[in-house]
Amino acid sequence: MATTIRTILVATDFSPASSGALEYGRLLARQFGASLHLVHVVDDPLLAAAWSEAYAFDTSALRERLREGAEAEVAKIAATVPDVHVTTEVIIGSPARALIGRSAEPDIDLVVMGTHGRSGVPHLILGSVAERVVRGAHAPVLTVRQGSSHLEAATAVCQIAEAAPA
Repeated sequence: MATTIRTILVATDFSPASSGALEYGRLLARQFGASLHLVHVVDDPLLAAAWSEAYAFDTSALRERLREGAEAEVAKIAATVPDVHVTTEVIIGSPARALIGRSAEPDIDLVVMGTHGRSGVPHLILGSVAERVVRGAHAPVLTVRQGSSHLEAATAVCQIAEAAPA
């Protein structure tokens, strides 16, 4: 069964790992003639406040400022990808839940995201958004580990895809 990749969701948290994921996504999009959908999820300050004693303040203005800042940053990143059609989206919520939900949309054929490669206590405390997305996503997920040789590996993935029988 041949899989057609038309839209690749690339998750960004503005980290070096997500820059590597963007490079993978860009090369795969060029290979398959697909478009990129660049998504950033702003942690909902109301959800974060639920764990503290500061839950009595109005967060709507804070949410709007966070959204505007994220939209500006995502637009700057999208402008660095001139050779592929890119759409952008900023979601406010839980990053893993939002990305899993977005992966269920029929227009998403592949999710590409970076992973920070934490282990031990940092992983135990912070968890892994990438790990939760891999476990719950409705579309295939390609994770890119921070510090890997992005360009060479992405080129190799494209060469494998090109060589695969249709």
